[in-house]
Amino acid sequence: MLSITTGLRQGELLGLKWNDVDLENDLVRVRRTLVRRTGRLLLGEPKTKRSRRTVQLTEPATKALKEHLDQQMEQIECLGDL
Repeated sequence: MLSITTGLRQGELLGLKWNDVDLENDLVRVRRTLVRRTGRLLLGEPKTKRSRRTVQLTEPATKALKEHLDQQMEQIECLGDL
């Protein structure tokens, strides 16, 4: 959903963390990217200052992220019950 609605690059999408997402204001902040260096996957800074940016989310993207977060929280709660 995010790939289609935001135009973020694959590495930018894979580098997102929940603290980059502002669901109240429908925003995503691109602060890092996942890159492959010497055969290893690493989180790094985007190549240029312009690549560090804030992207407005569409309503469907925000809804999908909220649902995904709810699912993750349910899974965490289930693990706590073990």
